Amino acid sequence: MIYRNLLSCILVILFFGQVEGRAQRVNQIPNGDVGGCGNCHMNSAGGGARNAFGSAIEGGFLSGGNVTWNATLARLDSDQDGATNGEELQDSAGSWTSSQAAPGTRSLVTNPGDANSTPAPTNVAPVFNSLTSKSVNEGEELSFAVAATDADGDRLTYSAFGLPEGASFEGETFVWTPGFTASGQGYEVRFTVSDGEASDVLALFITVENVDLPVSIDTFTPARSVVLGSSGSVLEFGVTAADPDDDPVSYVWNLNGEDLEDTSSSISVTVSDGDSEDRISVTVSSGGDPVVQSWIVGKRLKGDFDGNNLVNLSDFISFVQVFNTRAGDPTIESKFDLNGNNSVDLGDFIEFVKYFGLP
Repeated sequence: MIYRNLLSCILVILFFGQVEGRAQRVNQIPNGDVGGCGNCHMNSAGGGARNAFGSAIEGGFLSGGNVTWNATLARLDSDQDGATNGEELQDSAGSWTSSQAAPGTRSLVTNPGDANSTPAPTNVAPVFNSLTSKSVNEGEELSFAVAATDADGDRLTYSAFGLPEGASFEGETFVWTPGFTASGQGYEVRFTVSDGEASDVLALFITVENVDLPVSIDTFTPARSVVLGSSGSVLEFGVTAADPDDDPVSYVWNLNGEDLEDTSSSISVTVSDGDSEDRISVTVSSGGDPVVQSWIVGKRLKGDFDGNNLVNLSDFISFVQVFNTRAGDPTIESKFDLNGNNSVDLGDFIEFVKYFGLP
């Protein structure tokens, strides 16, 4: 009887010692309390046959009855489910110790000894292909496509932020034709690609090179190049000019071969004495090629052959009748020789055209 009671006591001590040992081992693996004894045994309650992870520990990762959790054990895939023991227990490096808080995300812990308990697939973020900075001239089209790869083969969507004025981004293609005032500053466009869960960002810098466009004269006053004016009278001349680049515009006026002091876009001119024509011009410049507008101030109405103070169709008919005649020809009259070269020829016709429609 005494021996029977003694044996019972020994069995009880051994039983509770094993239970205590199992509980201790549960706490010697990262997040071991999630799976409990089922981390190492086929029976989740513990005892009985060990699973693959428990066999691995029993086979080489026990020291004095305690589990030796390290990088080697973490790198093993004991249950051959494609995830390492460390990945399943949220400590891939095997660096956790029992004195530390549980690593990783508790809800993602799986059983390293059960091939049917595997981590959910981890999404891999898409990655943009490299793209160098771009340069484009004002007024020229810049077009390029962005592209990204996704290791999971997920469907990708693209978007762009910070588009310059007038630029578009559709699908994967950027298109922009910068205007002629776009140079002098940098443009950074940020492209984003997403697989629905993760994304990547590509920042691209665009430089716009200046194209110096010539200034242009939009309107001029008087609106024709030949005007009439009597000696001593004052005539007004002016132009409106524009530079596509918004560069400053300068004006240089010239009267009969001499530059004037006035540098505005309009000027008042006093007609000179005598019968000779006055020639007025303005040179407009913005740093590039200049443009010139010229006028002739006539002091008598050339081409008014019928004396009605108009140069019109009836004068043209009279001129045609004597065109191409020479001095000495009985049909020629001096009034038709507008340039005084003793013949009625192309030079006279050009002179006639200048005055046609006046006054």
